[in-house]
Amino acid sequence: MCLNIGKFYRSCTLVALFCLLFSTTSTDAREFETRSISVKTVSQEIRLLVEVADNQSLRNKGLMYREMLEPMSGMLFDFNKPTPVFMWMKNTPLSLDMLFIDEQGKILYIKENTIPGSLDTISASQPVRAVLEVAAGFALRHEIRIGDTVKDIIFSNY
Repeated sequence: MCLNIGKFYRSCTLVALFCLLFSTTSTDAREFETRSISVKTVSQEIRLLVEVADNQSLRNKGLMYREMLEPMSGMLFDFNKPTPVFMWMKNTPLSLDMLFIDEQGKILYIKENTIPGSLDTISASQPVRAVLEVAAGFALRHEIRIGDTVKDIIFSNY
């Protein structure tokens, strides 16, 4: 009888250890939130469904390893305050357009047709609040220019 109880406790201990090692209680372990945003150009308002990367863990993950991106979707990297931002394409097999956005939602810089997998840094010349990544060619197709605005709850234009 004691031997069976000992095995039971050892089994419980192993299960508890397994749960501790593989639990995901941290907020950094959550998946991306999705929401609708819009880009306002001179001639149109473009609606997109984006995933939001608003903490360091999600920003680090970004669009890595994604092999496709729907035409009217993207990822919004929220840095929570204006900051110098340096992006790269490590482990990203897609070519992207990156829109660097200030805290008012104004697009300050656009990097079109990024090079998949490149370790070169991509940045705006000034601090930004966010970066919107969309499929390569999106900015050209929709005539998005510097000075256009992105509307979302994180910007003062919402």
